[in-house]
Amino acid sequence: MCNIQSDISVDVDDVSNNVPSHAERLKYLTKLGIKIGTDVCTAQELEQLTALLYSFRDIFAVDYKDVPLSNITPHTIPLLNDKTFQVQSSSRAGT
Repeated sequence: MCNIQSDISVDVDDVSNNVPSHAERLKYLTKLGIKIGTDVCTAQELEQLTALLYSFRDIFAVDYKDVPLSNITPHTIPLLNDKTFQVQSSSRAGT
Protein backbone atom coordinates (compact mmCIF):
# COMPACT_ATOMS: atom_id res chain seq x y z
CA MET A 1 0.00 0.00 0.00
CA CYS A 2 1.37 3.41 -0.93
CA ASN A 3 0.04 5.42 1.98
CA ILE A 4 1.68 8.85 2.05
CA GLN A 5 1.57 10.33 5.52
CA SER A 6 3.51 13.48 6.20
CA ASP A 7 3.39 16.76 8.03
CA ILE A 8 4.01 18.34 4.64
CA SER A 9 0.85 18.84 2.66
CA VAL A 10 0.90 18.95 -1.13
CA ASP A 11 -2.56 19.40 -2.58
CA VAL A 12 -2.51 18.40 -6.23
CA ASP A 13 -5.63 20.47 -6.92
CA ASP A 14 -3.89 23.63 -5.65
CA VAL A 15 -0.72 23.20 -7.72
CA SER A 16 0.19 26.51 -9.33
CA ASN A 17 0.48 27.01 -13.08
CA ASN A 18 4.29 26.98 -13.03
CA VAL A 19 4.44 23.37 -11.80
CA PRO A 20 4.53 20.84 -14.65
CA SER A 21 1.94 18.16 -15.16
CA HIS A 22 2.15 14.81 -13.40
CA ALA A 23 3.61 13.14 -16.50
CA GLU A 24 6.30 15.80 -16.83
CA ARG A 25 7.13 15.58 -13.10
CA LEU A 26 7.40 11.80 -13.33
CA LYS A 27 9.69 12.08 -16.38
CA TYR A 28 11.89 14.63 -14.57
CA LEU A 29 12.12 12.50 -11.40
CA THR A 30 12.91 9.38 -13.44
CA LYS A 31 15.68 11.29 -15.21
CA LEU A 32 17.15 12.06 -11.75
CA GLY A 33 17.21 8.32 -11.03
CA ILE A 34 14.16 8.25 -8.76
CA LYS A 35 12.20 5.10 -9.51
CA ILE A 36 8.56 5.12 -8.49
CA GLY A 37 6.56 1.91 -8.71
CA THR A 38 3.12 2.52 -10.14
CA ASP A 39 1.68 -0.85 -9.15
CA VAL A 40 1.15 -0.14 -5.43
CA CYS A 41 -0.19 3.41 -5.46
CA THR A 42 -3.51 4.76 -6.59
CA ALA A 43 -3.42 7.42 -9.31
CA GLN A 44 -4.13 10.13 -6.74
CA GLU A 45 -1.39 8.87 -4.38
CA LEU A 46 1.07 8.71 -7.26
CA GLU A 47 0.22 12.25 -8.30
CA GLN A 48 0.62 13.48 -4.69
CA LEU A 49 3.96 11.68 -4.43
CA THR A 50 5.35 13.19 -7.63
CA ALA A 51 4.11 16.65 -6.55
CA LEU A 52 5.86 16.26 -3.18
CA LEU A 53 9.12 14.95 -4.64
CA TYR A 54 9.13 17.57 -7.39
CA SER A 55 8.53 20.38 -4.92
CA PHE A 56 11.66 19.26 -3.00
CA ARG A 57 13.75 18.40 -6.09
CA ASP A 58 16.45 20.86 -5.07
CA ILE A 59 17.49 18.73 -2.07
CA PHE A 60 18.25 15.56 -4.06
CA ALA A 61 21.85 14.81 -4.97
CA VAL A 62 22.40 13.00 -8.26
CA ASP A 63 26.11 12.61 -7.61
CA TYR A 64 28.25 12.75 -4.48
CA LYS A 65 29.78 15.93 -5.93
CA ASP A 66 26.37 17.58 -5.49
CA VAL A 67 26.61 17.21 -1.72
CA PRO A 68 28.26 20.24 -0.12
CA LEU A 69 31.25 19.83 2.13
CA SER A 70 30.66 19.84 5.85
CA ASN A 71 32.66 21.73 8.42
CA ILE A 72 31.61 19.40 11.24
CA THR A 73 34.58 17.88 13.05
CA PRO A 74 34.54 14.06 12.99
CA HIS A 75 33.93 12.40 16.35
CA THR A 76 37.00 10.93 18.01
CA ILE A 77 37.51 8.91 21.15
CA PRO A 78 40.80 9.77 22.87
CA LEU A 79 42.60 6.65 24.09
CA LEU A 80 44.78 6.47 27.18
CA ASN A 81 47.40 4.38 25.38
CA ASP A 82 48.01 2.51 22.12
CA LYS A 83 47.41 -0.91 23.67
CA THR A 84 44.84 -3.01 21.77
CA PHE A 85 42.61 -5.74 23.17
CA GLN A 86 40.03 -8.22 21.97
CA VAL A 87 36.64 -8.89 23.46
CA GLN A 88 35.94 -12.57 23.98
CA SER A 89 32.91 -13.83 22.09
CA SER A 90 31.31 -15.14 25.30
CA SER A 91 31.14 -11.59 26.65
CA ARG A 92 29.23 -10.47 23.52
CA ALA A 93 26.40 -12.91 24.12
CA GLY A 94 24.06 -10.15 25.26
CA THR A 95 24.40 -8.22 21.99
